Amino acid sequence: MIYDPGDRVVYPGIYRCTSCGDEVAVGSGQCLPEIGHREHYGSVPVRWQLLVYPQLRS
Repeated sequence: MIYDPGDRVVYPGIYRCTSCGDEVAVGSGQCLPEIGHREHYGSVPVRWQLLVYPQLRS
């Protein structure tokens, strides 16, 4: 799934900006960084994609 800036995430993990490649760690229930996280060239939109999330094994 692709998320917009400011979206509240359900899954904790590392999210990557599909435009510039920046990565951020976000906890469950937290919001993804807003549009101004980094300057993007042209009119490339900021979109976030879940890259890695923790799994607990019992």
